[in-house]
Order: sequence, then structure tokens, then C-alpha cells
Amino acid sequence: MCIPSCLCSKDKEADLENQLHKRTGKVGFFVGKFLFLAAFVFFCFTLSISAEENIPEENIESHVSQPVVKDFIYQSLEPWVHQDITSHYEKVYGKQHKKVKVRPIKKDDIGIQMGEIQPGKGGKFTHIVRVKILNLKVKPEGEDEFFATDTLIYKVNINELSAENDVENVVKLLEYKHQER
Repeated sequence: MCIPSCLCSKDKEADLENQLHKRTGKVGFFVGKFLFLAAFVFFCFTLSISAEENIPEENIESHVSQPVVKDFIYQSLEPWVHQDITSHYEKVYGKQHKKVKVRPIKKDDIGIQMGEIQPGKGGKFTHIVRVKILNLKVKPEGEDEFFATDTLIYKVNINELSAENDVENVVKLLEYKHQER
């Protein structure tokens, strides 16, 4: 930027040019940072896509640790989990005892893992969900209470999980593991 010499002296002209250069230098610095960040995000995205192509989908299993996601998944599966736990303890202890009390499950005692699967011939189930319940307090009538760790493994159609119709094609219990402590 050139300023006519009649308006200011050479020192002021040089000072104005330095200020202008500093401002454009800061803008250039931020533009450079933005371009670097954009390139980094693009590189990470393409790298994760190519890495996932090499892993069979049956082996992808992740621990759900975000509280909101974990709560949503558990609350969606809670009717099945509650029914399966009740059925298990009534089958095991119901012959000998009239009642079996199971303490309500606390959020801190729940662990959830998910894995994506290839839909079968029917194409209805999309994920495997493992719900692990720690410190499950069980009290058969007339016996001492005990703690157990129960793991329930489900096939789930995530796309239909919130739908209220056709519940038979949404969740299916594959395995129930019980361990008394």
C-alpha cells in the first residue's frame, strides 16, 4: 500500500506498511492453521475408511462408554432385559421358593458392548449387543441374598429398535450367562 508522500512522512508510511503486513500475516497464519486442520481431518477420515475395509464386520466390537448412548441403548432394551432376568431366576429358584426378588439395576452396574453383523437371509438383525450387569442382588424367599453378574447377549435390529410394532423381529436373546459371587 502506497500512501502519497504529501499526506505523511516516510516513517509513518513505513509504519503503516508494517501494520498492514502484520495484519495480513495473522490472517495468513489462521488460514494456514485452517488448511492444516482440514487436511488432517480428511487424512484421518480416509484412513479410518480404509482400515475398516480390512476388518470383517463380525469382529468389530466396541464398548459403549458415553453415558447418553449407553442409557439410550439400555432403556431401549430394558423390557427384554428385565423379562429375561426375571424368567431366568424364576426358572432356577421358582420350583423351590414362592418368590425371588431381584434388586432394580443401577446405571453404574451396567456395561454395554456392541458389534455390527451382516444381516442373515431374513435381513432383520444388524447388531450384537452384550449387556453385562454387575452386582445384581438376588434374594430367593427363605434363603440368604447373593450377588451375581449376569451377561445377556442379544441380536438386535437397531433400525427398528424404537418401533412398537413387530417386536419379534427387533430383539432376540442369544445367550444368558449367570455367575454367582
